[in-house]
Amino acid sequence: MANADFNQQNTPQGGFSAESYRAAAEKPARSLTPTQQKLAAAEKKLPAALQSKAAATAIAVVMIVLSVFGFGGAKLRGRYTEVENAVTIGVAADTRYSSEYTVAAQLSARASNAQSLITAAGDLLGTDNSYVAAAQAALSALNEARDGTSVKAMHDTDAALEAAADALYAEAQSVSGNATKMGTLQTSYTNYNSAGRVLGNLSYNELAQTYNDEAGFPANLIGSLWGCGKAELFA
Repeated sequence: MANADFNQQNTPQGGFSAESYRAAAEKPARSLTPTQQKLAAAEKKLPAALQSKAAATAIAVVMIVLSVFGFGGAKLRGRYTEVENAVTIGVAADTRYSSEYTVAAQLSARASNAQSLITAAGDLLGTDNSYVAAAQAALSALNEARDGTSVKAMHDTDAALEAAADALYAEAQSVSGNATKMGTLQTSYTNYNSAGRVLGNLSYNELAQTYNDEAGFPANLIGSLWGCGKAELFA
């Protein structure tokens, strides 16, 4: 009887058991949110020396900043995409007057009129004329930039073409030629400059600068995780 009492007194009451341990171990881990997954991926890219408690704390701070400022990555990405698309579809403040009031449309008009100008000048000066060749090379550079995504490259090649077109027009005017050809030259040059004036007054730069101001610190920390860089100005 004594042995029976002794065994009963040493029976664990609500203590550790292998069954309860296994049940706890088998409990599925909580899945990460999309934002947490991006932050975790960013942390893995850090050098090993930075993958520490300090790094984890820094990431946690970024998450707090995200929640405090309410400027989520998806929202920032949307604004960035809006600026990118504005090159081709324009800004509402401009397109309400004409669907052609966009950076892409005006550059296309500039390129078309520049080609007409070069052709007319070539008839007067000869296609092997240095001014004609320089303008044609500048136009080719602009057309190549128009097929890319760099707004700065579009601006720089357009500026180079304008300088070449001005020099070509001045050279062609100094040569006496057919009145019809001179009329075509004048019309092409006038239309070319007209598209340039429209281009210089579009609202794209205002939209891009507003985005850049909004995407400053701390939003740029989140933007780097969503592929949102600084918007290029057409300047």
